[in-house]
Amino acid sequence: KDVLNRLINHETISAAEAKQILINISKGDYNKVKFGISDYFHDAIAKAILSQNPKAAKSAMHAHIESSLKRFAPAAAARN
Repeated sequence: KDVLNRLINHETISAAEAKQILINISKGDYNKVKFGISDYFHDAIAKAILSQNPKAAKSAMHAHIESSLKRFAPAAAARN
């Protein structure tokens, strides 16, 4: 949750943190609904990690974050 909040706040995370998150996502360690990952993004991230394709994993994770920001931006703006 801490890392997700940092990403939402446009903070950076280390490569090691990002790698561990992606590995945990691919293993199914996170509840997809709670983490906000659609099956499409979850499958894309998992496939990229399992094929050891960091560029594809980064791209899929970035797409997921962009999608989340678009979904949550109105609610965040309303709270401020």
